[in-house]
Amino acid sequence: MGLCKGQSFNPARRHCVVIYLVLLSIWEYQFFFVVANDSNPFNVLLIFARAG
Repeated sequence: MGLCKGQSFNPARRHCVVIYLVLLSIWEYQFFFVVANDSNPFNVLLIFARAG
């Protein structure tokens, strides 16, 4: 991702880190829901949409 490039800690870089953490959280929750409930992975995205 282009936003990740650059040595200085600017808002764009911080935004990139936030995006990375959100994607990582979505991946973990998706894995948890698929294993625990065998539910549709898109349900996880709906949960994040409501939370946001």
